[in-house]
Amino acid sequence: MRPHLLYPDNDFNRDADLIWNAETLIKDLELQVLFKAMSNENEIISNIIPKVLLNEKSNDQSIILYRQQILKDCLANREVITLLFDLSLQAIESKKSSWYGVFINHPTSLLHSSVALLEISMNYLNQFRDLAVLHIQKFKSEGMVKFFQLLIEELPDEYLKNVEENLKSLKLYGHIHSSVRLGYANKGTDYVLQKNTPKKRSWWNWLFPEKIESYYFEINPRDISACNALSRINDQAVNETANLLAQANDQITVFFSLIRDELAFYLGCIQLSDKLQELKMPAAFPEPLPESSDMFNVENLYDPCLALTSGHSVIGNDIEGNGKDIFIITGANRGGKSTFLRSVGIAHLMMQSGMFVGASRFSANTVRQVFTHFKKEEDKTMSSGKFDEELYRMNDIVCHLRKGSLVLFNESFAATNEREGSEVATQIITALQLNEIKVFYVTHLYDFALGLYQKQLPNTEFLQAVRQQEGGKTGKLSVGYPLPTSFAEDLYHKIFN
Repeated sequence: MRPHLLYPDNDFNRDADLIWNAETLIKDLELQVLFKAMSNENEIISNIIPKVLLNEKSNDQSIILYRQQILKDCLANREVITLLFDLSLQAIESKKSSWYGVFINHPTSLLHSSVALLEISMNYLNQFRDLAVLHIQKFKSEGMVKFFQLLIEELPDEYLKNVEENLKSLKLYGHIHSSVRLGYANKGTDYVLQKNTPKKRSWWNWLFPEKIESYYFEINPRDISACNALSRINDQAVNETANLLAQANDQITVFFSLIRDELAFYLGCIQLSDKLQELKMPAAFPEPLPESSDMFNVENLYDPCLALTSGHSVIGNDIEGNGKDIFIITGANRGGKSTFLRSVGIAHLMMQSGMFVGASRFSANTVRQVFTHFKKEEDKTMSSGKFDEELYRMNDIVCHLRKGSLVLFNESFAATNEREGSEVATQIITALQLNEIKVFYVTHLYDFALGLYQKQLPNTEFLQAVRQQEGGKTGKLSVGYPLPTSFAEDLYHKIFN
């Protein structure tokens, strides 16, 4: 059995590696704030969230929509999801505290411990089944309904009762009944463990037991060799059964672990939703569009990490970018450009994980992977200059780029003079455009931005930081030509009145 709550036909692999630039994305997009809010100091959720958001294979529309429907169910039935998650934790912890595996080299001991563990497992499976029966009518998504149906159909009362009886018969109570054939050199072969169900006796049978003729012999308790030989015979008799039960235990443990891990993602989403609601910030389920559509239509798109850090509502942006794959953003420092850039990257990662996004509306094409190229501090080791370091990082990105990816530039190639930086930026953007890479570029390189603007390319959009009439900053962006100033004149008038 498999829950399949993250993938319709595959298991979630918590041991899979993160994408190669995961550390850079976490730092540049400040994702640690998002992870912390989702985990709410729960270590399991904290470990799972990055595995889902920073996954190599995350742009399949069908999987995105599959998760969205499940998440909608989870948000509407959060108490049930919490019950299922807590039950999976209890099931796993109860098995960890057992003594299973201590005598793994001895089949007889393995059999006893496996029976005890299976009894624990069946008790928890029964509880999962009962929850499914009780709550299945509340859920509508394909994934959750299939999960509950799996529990109900695979664990009927008759099956559970049959398993319980078989486990009782495998409690050997010091007696092992097996059949065996004599093989070569009179060695035992084809051992088969026989059912060991104690017969019910009347009081008369207990007083006067029936004598059955049989052949037997007794071993002297002090005969160590004979006792060891008998122990080996017992181990051979139960070996196959013990291994089968151990494998069954392993499979059930995997099932409990998958339930825990896959529900951890949805529980993290629930906790993030609660925190955003407390801040009165909107959250919408995005519309994932085909990779080739070049769509970016958003309403009130904001950076959830900024909202979570500041503890209050933040300003969002409205952008209509149909058929656009290059966005050039200019304007003053602290005008909301970098915040917008982060909101774009975070929204794509959240959308492609099957989550809601920080916006009132979000419709965009999926991307193969998200890359960031943000300005960094000077290299303290002095092994290379700042501009060289920027080129090295760009080379790393190019080596991993694939058609249909998204690259976010934040004041890149500004470590050299205006002319050289503009030329490098122009060549890189031109190459990315030819290879169908989506780009958002925040820049103060006016020659670079103006040069692209003068080409009037139909797939390029120019955004600028919006100013108030009195010269202040709004934190919002709007469509507009490249700005040659960072509003230094505003600062001059403010300081010198």
